[in-house]
Amino acid sequence: MSGAIARRQNERAVAAQANPVTVSSVPAPASAPTAAASLVGADLVAQLQQLASLQQQGVLSPEEFDRAKQQLLGP
Repeated sequence: MSGAIARRQNERAVAAQANPVTVSSVPAPASAPTAAASLVGADLVAQLQQLASLQQQGVLSPEEFDRAKQQLLGP
């Protein structure tokens, strides 16, 4: 059985070398968020949490917090 598996894996490796898949040849799903968008969203949440923490510690006034939050979130 393992000989058949190894042979099939070898066949797939040879086929992959003969027909490499490039990023441009594989369309991205339209409805799925990209990894970059997910990272940006996670980073935005972390920044908002940091701002809230700074406000709670008294480092930022409520007005400063609101201005910084608006800059992060945009118009």
